[in-house]
Amino acid sequence: MAYAARALATRGQAPTDAHLRLAMHVAKYAYTRRYLGLTFKGSSGGSWQVQVDSDASYHRDGDLPDLGGHVVTINGMLVAWKSHAFKAATISTTHAEANAGVASYRAAVTVKNILEGFQPVDKVSQTVCMRMDSKAVLAQFGRRAVTPGEAMYLKKKIFLNGEREAGHLQMSYVDTAGNVADVMTKSLTPVKFEPHLLAMVDDVTRGGGDEGYE
Repeated sequence: MAYAARALATRGQAPTDAHLRLAMHVAKYAYTRRYLGLTFKGSSGGSWQVQVDSDASYHRDGDLPDLGGHVVTINGMLVAWKSHAFKAATISTTHAEANAGVASYRAAVTVKNILEGFQPVDKVSQTVCMRMDSKAVLAQFGRRAVTPGEAMYLKKKIFLNGEREAGHLQMSYVDTAGNVADVMTKSLTPVKFEPHLLAMVDDVTRGGGDEGYE
């Protein structure tokens, strides 16, 4: 269904009657298959918290593209994930983490905005929680002073710090072993990969709380 909807979206500016009939068919399919949808559980208090794990992979030798990745959850349940190569080369691990952080935060905000369309705004936390596995990066983003090496990602640092000061973003440290986004940025051995995979699958199958949201 996702492929069909995407194909139809390319005809949105000048659809024909045939395109409109196909769009109605997709809408009918989605409506009549509602029972196949995932159910996300709310917390016992009825609140909704969006969290994103962010990670980056910096390759100093330049043989491989630098990657960013994120995993977005609502109340601990997996809802979105992505791995992507940076359009421009990064000059350091901090630069790569900054690029990934901005992309991860924006993805989480998109999820929060969608959630607000289905839930009362006062039930959705207005602060996105973002976890990263670099204490050095978090310490650098937590101060206002600017070092010469930050010139390449200064705008990203200013943006994230501004969101933090406005109360829209909370950044915290998580050990690499607990950062699920690690699977999005590098090739892991089965010993390291499987715990992350099990954590994501468990989030979907386990759920939690008393309130459901489809």
